[in-house]
Amino acid sequence: MNVHEVLSRCRDLGVILAPGPAGTLRVSPPGRLPAELRQELKRCKGEVLALLIQPSWPCLHCGRPAEIEAVEPSLDGQRMLTFWNCQRCEVWGVTPSTLREPPVWVSKREQ
Repeated sequence: MNVHEVLSRCRDLGVILAPGPAGTLRVSPPGRLPAELRQELKRCKGEVLALLIQPSWPCLHCGRPAEIEAVEPSLDGQRMLTFWNCQRCEVWGVTPSTLREPPVWVSKREQ
């Protein structure tokens, strides 16, 4: 299981992940994690933390940080897409291949 699949599975289970002090990973509520997912989180903890602590992309319209709404595989299954949301401006964006690339933004009218 890759890091994006682990994050997606946690999201599906309603588990919230957050960086903790001194390089720890906070899991809330921890009781929702099946044993195999807990092992996968331990295995890719560094990658998960790197994704969680990196700065988010600013909204194209207001400049405030956008929030990650979902991480899902592309329709062809070749890559993972990160969907961003700015609730204030009601715009969404998608990072096409890696989180290090800026998202492509779509306004509410274009949806």
